[in-house]
Amino acid sequence: MNEKYAHAYIEEAEELLLQLEESLLDLESQPENSDLIGIIFRILHTLKGSGAMFGFETISSFTHEVETYFDTVRNGKSKVDKELINLILSYKDQIKKLLYLDPETETQDEENLRILEKFKNKLILDEEENEININNKSSESIDFDSEEIENSMVKIDFLPTQDILLNGTDI
Repeated sequence: MNEKYAHAYIEEAEELLLQLEESLLDLESQPENSDLIGIIFRILHTLKGSGAMFGFETISSFTHEVETYFDTVRNGKSKVDKELINLILSYKDQIKKLLYLDPETETQDEENLRILEKFKNKLILDEEENEININNKSSESIDFDSEEIENSMVKIDFLPTQDILLNGTDI
């Protein structure tokens, strides 16, 4: 790998990691701030993509896992909490260490694997919590009295187009 490009990536990554830390600290006090969530996701995405482009494969694959989890936050499937902030801060610290290893010899060490395991466990817990919330909401919405159902009426207005039978619809 070209030393010049490796040095350029390291400089960019250091700036991104500083922005990541600042954004995470802001997010801690504003956990619903979608702009901050978007900024953090883009930082992770850039670290991953640039890492792969410049030969920092361990950083790229490590960041891919974290980015994948953070995408669930961005899509509203996981919530921002103190544990998430701390996990991403520990991820940031680990990336800083990986920046100065020889990319040709770097490997997934125990610290990387430990951090990734925490992300995976958090994702599983978030998915289970979402499933419970969905089940609770669906059981709440079906809480009807049978008499109420028998006495309810639904009006459906249906106005077919002239060519309705031509597209396979059977009335």
